Amino acid sequence: MLDLFEALGVRSFALTLTDETGHKVAYQPHRALSTLRIELLGILLRAFQKRLNVIVRPLAAHALSLVQLDDLSPSQLDRVSGFSFLVLETSPGNFQAWLAVKDADAATMRRIKKAAGADPSASGATRIAGSYNFKPKYAPDYHRVQLQSIAPKRTVIVAELDSAGLLAQEEPPPSAPGHAPRLRRKHRLSKWPSYARCLADAPKAKNHEGKDRSAADFMFCLLSIDRGWPVKAVANQLLVESEKARCLGGKYALFTAERAESVVNRNRT
Repeated sequence: MLDLFEALGVRSFALTLTDETGHKVAYQPHRALSTLRIELLGILLRAFQKRLNVIVRPLAAHALSLVQLDDLSPSQLDRVSGFSFLVLETSPGNFQAWLAVKDADAATMRRIKKAAGADPSASGATRIAGSYNFKPKYAPDYHRVQLQSIAPKRTVIVAELDSAGLLAQEEPPPSAPGHAPRLRRKHRLSKWPSYARCLADAPKAKNHEGKDRSAADFMFCLLSIDRGWPVKAVANQLLVESEKARCLGGKYALFTAERAESVVNRNRT
């Protein structure tokens, strides 16, 4: 599994360990692939003994967008397996496919997920093959994450996916969240909004434990743009504040800031 990502330009991963309830017990934001490969056997052994989930997030591959299609049924998998370089069975009858797309921006990645019927909030973090899926509902026979299929170095272009019906129509710009504060122009540039407050106020995630970090990121950008910060500065600050933005990289941060800008501008007209 690590070799597949390495062949596509990935050189490091974020490593997370969670308990059966989904609570994070350990996190390393930047683990070199060479180090991870050496230490992986020990990590898996300790995780098994303590019933911990081993989750990795590949950090940006050069010139490629890695698209995670999560929570796929067998019929959904049939549509995308021919374009995937990696397919995992993460729980009984539940699959996850990874695509390496040459010319996809953040908006295009969302359209691919929608067309495939995949979880739109999937963050790019995945259980590593060979580890166990420790969730109470699977006890005592916990599912072991398995490699379903591999296609080393397989890449695709957006046009191929579009021809196969795996590119949904472009979505209209999002409207402001119902709980968003009234937009104001008089805040001082010197003060950023509190990301911790944005995260605390975010709704619960639909497909995993904890808060919806995409919503928190969007709210942070919305408030920052409203206070007068330029889009690129907001994107850079989001990379500082948000763990998810750091993992997904600059394209995600800039796309989120630009979406927020469109909402702020629409509410000011």
